[in-house]
Amino acid sequence: RLCEKYMTDYKDKYGGRNLVVSMLDITDRSKAEADIREAYEMQTLLNAMLQRSLENVPLPDKLSRHLSDLLAAPWLSVEAKGAVFLATPRSRELVMAAQQGLSPELITKCAKVPFGTCLCGQAAATGLPAISTDIGPEHQITYEGIHAHGHYCAPIIAEGKVLGVLNLYLKAGAALSERQVRFVRAAADVMAENILHSQVEEKFSQSQKMEAVGLLAGGVAHDFNNILTAIKCYTEFIRKALAPGDPKLDDVNEISSSVERAISLTRQLLAFSRRQILAPQVVDINKTLGEMTNMLRRIIGEHITLKTNLFSAPCLVKADPGQLEQVIMNLAVNARDAMPGGGTITLETEIIRPDEEFFYVRPELPIGQLVRLRVSDTGTGMTAEVKSRLFEPFFTTKEQGKGTGLGLPMVFGIVKQSNGEIEVESEPGKGAAFIVYLPFAEKPLSFKDGEAKGKDKDKGGKAEEPAAGSHETVLLVEDEDTLRRLGERVLRNNGYTVLAAADGQAALKLMEERGQPVDLLMTDVVMPGMSGRDLAKALHRKKLIGRTLYMSGYTDDAIVKHGVLEPGIAFIYKPFTVDALVLKLREVLDGPADKAKA
Repeated sequence: RLCEKYMTDYKDKYGGRNLVVSMLDITDRSKAEADIREAYEMQTLLNAMLQRSLENVPLPDKLSRHLSDLLAAPWLSVEAKGAVFLATPRSRELVMAAQQGLSPELITKCAKVPFGTCLCGQAAATGLPAISTDIGPEHQITYEGIHAHGHYCAPIIAEGKVLGVLNLYLKAGAALSERQVRFVRAAADVMAENILHSQVEEKFSQSQKMEAVGLLAGGVAHDFNNILTAIKCYTEFIRKALAPGDPKLDDVNEISSSVERAISLTRQLLAFSRRQILAPQVVDINKTLGEMTNMLRRIIGEHITLKTNLFSAPCLVKADPGQLEQVIMNLAVNARDAMPGGGTITLETEIIRPDEEFFYVRPELPIGQLVRLRVSDTGTGMTAEVKSRLFEPFFTTKEQGKGTGLGLPMVFGIVKQSNGEIEVESEPGKGAAFIVYLPFAEKPLSFKDGEAKGKDKDKGGKAEEPAAGSHETVLLVEDEDTLRRLGERVLRNNGYTVLAAADGQAALKLMEERGQPVDLLMTDVVMPGMSGRDLAKALHRKKLIGRTLYMSGYTDDAIVKHGVLEPGIAFIYKPFTVDALVLKLREVLDGPADKAKA
């Protein structure tokens, strides 16, 4: 017991001096004061960790400074050494991210710790603290000359998942008090928030990078589509001018074939840059996978086993069916190419209800139920560097001539344009898994939602039958000289009266001087200065146009919302054929005016 002694003296009635000694038991008070002081210091340390969490420093540095402060706390019965590990769920390993006081030998041995191995691995595997007061059989990682000590391994947990482990070395025979255990748990929670924040920052940085590359890719595809439209249409003129059996037709066919390959590349670029026009419907991914299974088996080959593990209920998502099939196809082919010696591809679906922290790490996903599509393989896996560049256009690990480097970027763009997310888990020699998250759709779309799939969505191709000669007046607005001359030729050859302008301002001036309306405005969407949409609205207000046909090599927010054409918009997608353009003109002019609005 702890006591305070008080002494006093006094004189009695006989004049003698007397000494009085009083003893006060202050054990409880002293303990309470120590508890208050310790609680204050704990809160001060936690506040310092929280303040540090706001600093813009790399995660390993932040964790290292947190660890240093913890090990310096005089009231914590720990040695001046410890470590912080980060979890890699796919390989079920802990990777050392920060350490203090560990020997070089121990740093090497503990660089990667499998789940379940040693005390740290046990904490990661169970999600519960792993505790020892001395060296025992659970110490599976040891070295010569190791001295007696204990461990307190606290799992770092968020959204129900183990993100890492905080490993504190205890003095031999010592144990943490209940309050200290709560403190260590709170410190681990701060680290969990730091790890989550780091993941969000990494995703945001990657998203910005991909957005920048996407804008560049979209611009390149737009310019290429203008060029390809001219090549494609002039090739048609040459073909029609040649007599059957003319040897020059072989050359023309080679040009046409090359153009189609180039068109395929630009479409992949547009998919990556999220500039495609989509025709979304409510689709059951389970049904799509079922319909594709036989085709996928033929594509991946007999040396690879294809397994499916589909959720028991329909996995409904709002997506373009053709684009969804393209995602599945590309992921399966990518998995096949990672297993030249054979292996297994597994396709899995599930409807999940993630918690708030899941969406905190993935801020672009709409909150709610999600459908998870997982495509995994048992192939060669990939390094962290390769993983970080997977979705970049033209990045490929295949030998020259074996791949364009556009398959996975196209998958990325389609998923993003469908309001989803795609993630990859992989390590060298341990295969790979691509996980796609898409919002769960609860009811089918109306025809209006998907009307871009019908006649308003024209991507070119051979028309069934060119239209007969016409008589209407068309205002053609195109900033590319070659395409403007091409358009004038096609229109005049088919009986139309043509007025042509190189940009929006020139078109406005031309129509104001004319003073009479034209039957149709045929305009490019993306032009310098005034956009095609702004031009159409201005002419419509002046009642100088009857109908509008937009054309473009990629989508623009002016006429497209989230990849879907606005209702009532008439649109033809570059590159188109001469016959497709002629047919589209008649469709717009002969159809209802409210299907070709400005």
